[in-house]
Amino acid sequence: MPRYISKSVFISGEVPSDIKSKLIPYNSRNLHIKKITEKLKNKKNIKIIKTYDLFCQNNECKYIKDSNLFYIDGNHLSKFGAEILASEIFNNLNMRAQTSNP
Repeated sequence: MPRYISKSVFISGEVPSDIKSKLIPYNSRNLHIKKITEKLKNKKNIKIIKTYDLFCQNNECKYIKDSNLFYIDGNHLSKFGAEILASEIFNNLNMRAQTSNP
């Protein structure tokens, strides 16, 4: 789905207002990552950030917000999507720093 959206935007120059898919295709597309994170989730000093928590709600995954695409192709985040993920990473780092400092 993300590849289709990106290609459509590139060709037409128009960003659709709202495109989403069910969670199942999203999870299928990311199955290899999920297998890796399952192995790492109990390791010390590793925090798994689940992207579906950022881009999916109520069993649906969005690919666009406020006319901004989350992905530039089938697997790579756009600048907008990367900023959302980076914000979550920094929030987690800040929370970790606050809990480890007395």
